[in-house]
Amino acid sequence: NNENGDKIQNGVEPNTGTDVNETEQTESEEAAVPDSEEVPSAEVDVPVARPGLERYLEGYDINDEKEQRSPFYLEEQAWRLHDGEDKVLTTEDEVSSRDANKGEEVMLKPLPPVSDLPKLPSTPHCRWSFDEESRVLLANFRPTEEGKGGVTICREDEEFLLKMMERNDVTVISEGLADGLDPEIWNMEYIANRLKNTFFHRFRKFERREIQSTSEKQTNETDKMVKVSYETHEEMDVCLSMKVSDYVKYLEMRRVALEARSKVKKGSKEGTVPPASDMQDKDEEPQQNFNFIDDGGKQQSINVVDVSLYMIDLDMVKLLPELINDFSSCFKLPGCMPGGTHCMMNAVNESGRPFMGPNMYITPPASFTQMHQDGHGTVDSGHQCLSGYNEVVMLRRLPEAHKKQALRLLSGKMKNSYYDALYGLPHGDGLGEKPAWPTCEAIAKCKEMRYYPSVFILKPGQLCHINKGRLHAFRKLGPETLPSFDCHAKLRSSFIEKEGLGDTEHLCISVAWDWMYKGVTSEGINRESVATLECTVLNRINGTQSLAIPELSLLQIAQKLVTNSKPESTFLSVKNARQSSSFVPSKEATLRGILPSLRYLVDQHVAATRAARHQAREGSGEAPKKNIHIPRHQLSIQTKPNSWENPDVFELDPYGNGDFFCKLCAKELSNVYLHCDGCEKILNKDFNICLSCHKERRYCNMIQMHPLNAKRHCTINHTGNMNYNRQARCPCKNGPVCKNCGYCQGCSCRCHTWFTLNHRFLTLEEEEELLETVEKVVGEHPAVETMRRLVHLADMEVIQDQNNAEAERKEEDNKEEEKVEDAEEKKIRDLPPRKKRTRSSSNPESGTGKIYI
Repeated sequence: NNENGDKIQNGVEPNTGTDVNETEQTESEEAAVPDSEEVPSAEVDVPVARPGLERYLEGYDINDEKEQRSPFYLEEQAWRLHDGEDKVLTTEDEVSSRDANKGEEVMLKPLPPVSDLPKLPSTPHCRWSFDEESRVLLANFRPTEEGKGGVTICREDEEFLLKMMERNDVTVISEGLADGLDPEIWNMEYIANRLKNTFFHRFRKFERREIQSTSEKQTNETDKMVKVSYETHEEMDVCLSMKVSDYVKYLEMRRVALEARSKVKKGSKEGTVPPASDMQDKDEEPQQNFNFIDDGGKQQSINVVDVSLYMIDLDMVKLLPELINDFSSCFKLPGCMPGGTHCMMNAVNESGRPFMGPNMYITPPASFTQMHQDGHGTVDSGHQCLSGYNEVVMLRRLPEAHKKQALRLLSGKMKNSYYDALYGLPHGDGLGEKPAWPTCEAIAKCKEMRYYPSVFILKPGQLCHINKGRLHAFRKLGPETLPSFDCHAKLRSSFIEKEGLGDTEHLCISVAWDWMYKGVTSEGINRESVATLECTVLNRINGTQSLAIPELSLLQIAQKLVTNSKPESTFLSVKNARQSSSFVPSKEATLRGILPSLRYLVDQHVAATRAARHQAREGSGEAPKKNIHIPRHQLSIQTKPNSWENPDVFELDPYGNGDFFCKLCAKELSNVYLHCDGCEKILNKDFNICLSCHKERRYCNMIQMHPLNAKRHCTINHTGNMNYNRQARCPCKNGPVCKNCGYCQGCSCRCHTWFTLNHRFLTLEEEEELLETVEKVVGEHPAVETMRRLVHLADMEVIQDQNNAEAERKEEDNKEEEKVEDAEEKKIRDLPPRKKRTRSSSNPESGTGKIYI
């Protein structure tokens, strides 16, 4: 009990506010009187905060410049950005630094070189090759002679392949891993009949453009400027909707029209163009305008020659499950799929993972995908090419400042452009001018900076592994000749000649998926997990939701690997041990790799949870600011984790994925989160936020929860910004008294400032116990440089939270000043008009006499 004799439940004191039935105050009194409750102090000791990540660095200097560093590029040290004097600079300092004389951005220093690749395996089952120029490591698993044997992946080849996938300075391409697909269902006719009348809504439109420019051409005599003409395609700000069967018809009509166009061009070059009288027969001319009905019932028309339609993100899991089943049974490395053995989400239940594919992509040549990083840098990708050819540009994983510099080098200066390759969408609308395909000069500059760009062509049957955080762009190879400055110009020309492709278009079909590669060595696992956490923090700072769920994955992996059992205790009737030749890292190696990230995660949860518990015990009443009423903020503690609750009566599913991202900053809510009591009890909706946003009181705003109604009312939307203290018969005339808190629903309801601290799976003590168990298994593992990187990461979050709080305080001050100014202006407007006086004409100087108005 507190000092007033009231019982404290779950560490929260009862509501000691104004009684619901007290007499109504006047509006002027309510606006000026702050919340007068006095929060009695609980008779408990204030918990001492657990030491932060710095305790792992005791005896080490985080800014020790004399420490011996490797001459090669190490990602553990990539967070350190140095200037010419080798001093640590922040990302903002380097990016915004400018040459005072030239007014141009100063180039960053080139990154250190990477180490050489180890010796390639020499097995009879795979042919390995590495091209230094394109940085492509090719693993061809197909047998040397057709029809003799199938694809075999031995343990040595698989282990080397997985270790090379940890390196992001090379591009790993595998060939033959998806051989054996059923041709009866993997064809456009089957897809058209299977999805005959199904509307699909993600067809990106690319229009053909003819560009006239000048170029410097070198001859034996002199250099002179010559006119250059070439074709390109521009992505339009529109997503078309049509039936899948209509799209297949469009593809066929385009093929016929382009074949006829190619014959005319070929005939004009050879001087065998048919006479005009023969060309006048319109029945023989292929039709170029394709008409279709969109999902709104309107007829649309496009030119099949000038417009290329790109079908993106076709959900095969929902729409073509038989193709997914066939692909899964044929794919030779199932551990590299979402939730597979080598995926960080392996220990997370399927419904708790975000959807990551596989998806199908179908398009004629000429369409492309802008430079971007998958999942905003948090996920890896697998791109399996089934048909057609893809021109690819890919950089290695870079620090944030170098990513921005690389984009400036590749994109050049653009006017009226809002495209953000780091935190935007590659196929977004309303982004203004989009960057052109990288030039030879830009690629050369990237090589000078040691960004190790991979410029190559992905062929049918090849799988490309795209590491998380790598900037990359895809373009579908067409028969057109590229301008000489295009980085793929020479490569395309020689490739078409070598493969004998001619002037024919090849339909491009790919299957792609996102996943979270875990790594197989302790060093690689450490790099992958920390790189993911780093990108999630950067995404939160930039207001972008991450696709990956690294925090939940780390907790579940740790729980899985520390769980011990004996095979003799099985309940199976047949006790045959499963034999597998696949390479899987040991438990100790995996735990050693995730330990630094697990320390970071648990320490973040411990510090924030203890602060929230202290807030719940002590209350959170703050002094009123400028006589504006501040609502009472209440925090409860849910003692049981959500996973302990009865799922038949508990409304929230802790094993789901949809509601466990912060409603305000999109941060992952892996285990600890706060739940709005008002949204739960009044709106019957989930409003979950992270501990940082609750600490900053970012919930004190009107957040629209109703899909159509944006009214500021506690029964319609989240209203955390109600600043009055009104109860029955409120003068606002905007609703009755709330049955939960007793205040007016239209202007004073406090329910949306009341939150409950929840745990999804583990209590705070269980998280700490899990970390201690992992530390016992691993033993001494300081991981000094990684811990420095994580300390820097934690500082970034703290600084960002402080900046957010300061910005919101300034915004509140500005609003209050505007209210005061508006009130003063209103008083002036409400004053009665000044009376005009005129003195009498009899004695105008004395002022006496009759006054006329």
